[in-house]
Amino acid sequence: MVGDNVLTEFAKILKSRMGNDALIARWGGEEFTIILSNTSLNDSAKKADDLRKYIAENTVTNVAFTISIGLATIQKDDTVLKLLERADTALYKAKNNGRNKVYVSVSDNDSTVITQSTYLNEFIA
Repeated sequence: MVGDNVLTEFAKILKSRMGNDALIARWGGEEFTIILSNTSLNDSAKKADDLRKYIAENTVTNVAFTISIGLATIQKDDTVLKLLERADTALYKAKNNGRNKVYVSVSDNDSTVITQSTYLNEFIA
């Protein structure tokens, strides 16, 4: 019951912090997928890191927890499956490297960690 309440409140936080243009869906268990259209990779990374910090600094229904985020942008010849695979790979890198992180997949073979004070413009040239 507590877990369901936390997920419900977390979904409300997602909706309020991601904005009206965000498409938010529960992907299964405790995973969510968010599509931010017309948003740059740098702005998406900033939103993701702001959300990560907000959750880490606040309790949700009296439960403290952190989140890990995998972020990917659609590439020219991507399928939805390929995009989701890259985001999922970035997510598991975030989870496996200490949690409470945002990892960005910038290509099929690369993920970059975004820390509290580092944003993507340092990694893309």
